[in-house]
Amino acid sequence: MNILKALRKEHERLQHQAESLAAAINVLDGAGHKSGLERKSGRKKGWTMSAEARQKISRAQRARWKEVARRRKLHAA
Repeated sequence: MNILKALRKEHERLQHQAESLAAAINVLDGAGHKSGLERKSGRKKGWTMSAEARQKISRAQRARWKEVARRRKLHAA
């Protein structure tokens, strides 16, 4: 009976150790790989937006905020 109890305890300890090792392997295995969206420099891949396109987007956003501010003034009055 005593031997069976000792074997079960050892089995449980080894299972826990195996789970810990598996977790460590998974962490290390994923640590060396970059996602598909990142370059070696760590930046995401993408496209370069022209200055004209950035200005167009900026103007459109300013117009949206101007409309929001106008509506706030109307509701506040």
